[in-house]
Amino acid sequence: MANTRVGTVNQTVTTAGGTGVVYLLKTHLKAHGWTVLGSGDGLSAFSAPGDVITSANSGANGLDNNRAWVTLGDPGNNRSFTFWRGTTNAVWRITTTESCSLTGGNSTTPLTTPLTDGIISGAGSLATPTFSTAFQIAATWRVHIVSDTVAVPGSNVYPFYYLVSTAGATASMTTFLFDGLISGTYSSDDTAPWVLIQFQTTAFSGTSLGAGGGSSIFRGWLPGITTLQNLQLAGSGIQLNGFGATTVNGSYGVDPISGLDWMVPITATHISSNGIKGVMVGVKSGLTIRLTGNTLNLATDPYIYWCGAVGNACLCLPWIDGVAPSL
Repeated sequence: MANTRVGTVNQTVTTAGGTGVVYLLKTHLKAHGWTVLGSGDGLSAFSAPGDVITSANSGANGLDNNRAWVTLGDPGNNRSFTFWRGTTNAVWRITTTESCSLTGGNSTTPLTTPLTDGIISGAGSLATPTFSTAFQIAATWRVHIVSDTVAVPGSNVYPFYYLVSTAGATASMTTFLFDGLISGTYSSDDTAPWVLIQFQTTAFSGTSLGAGGGSSIFRGWLPGITTLQNLQLAGSGIQLNGFGATTVNGSYGVDPISGLDWMVPITATHISSNGIKGVMVGVKSGLTIRLTGNTLNLATDPYIYWCGAVGNACLCLPWIDGVAPSL
């Protein structure tokens, strides 16, 4: 299958911190089919639709101001994400909604959705928002952004992710993964066939997604429920590397035919009903312990390993053909 992924990878962000990451994300998605549905610089500049944010700096038309914000709509005009900065570039209110038909807004307050906002980071409402830590304190970071230019087959989901690590380090830091589900693995009445994985300020750890109760960093909509729900990995006969009580720690080795590492799909389940949300289409679990930045099959349809400390499990994420990661 042709690789339809595009990336803005191996980028360095220094003093701008989380604002620099969000600005890179906005710039990348806008260049690859997403629309800026609205934006405000926290001072006086505002446009809806339209993009008044021209830098990751503070001051006029900058994103690094208190209450600056940007809302991005996907290429299919199906859903949107809003990134709203708080008093520092580490604290944000991040939301998603299953709509691109938004109204209102001003230079300090994002647009209003006719549906429910799914709160990813922060709390409260547009009128009384709470901003939560979504990034660590600014330092010299390495940032990678990857998105898909076509929707997941059978759905209207356009996956994307951003990854942040300290420059030169081999452990992950901030992770934001928006991935679709494989057609046929989710309920026909599920109009939001996607899963979000977010590690805001800590390195990825396989046990964080655990099979024993779910986590606020592994979430998705459930049919008929109007708030984002915590999900968990499905229990199965195969214990994923580092997920849950048993750790495989790389004992699967490599595929004896291809010589490549094993990867297995990740299945999300509902915590309350123990039903299946679906199987993630892009993000997979690696069954061999590697380091962050290692790659699998780099030339064509590659994956990057995104791991915690040495010895922890790794996620395997779709990567860009022929581009070696730089940490």
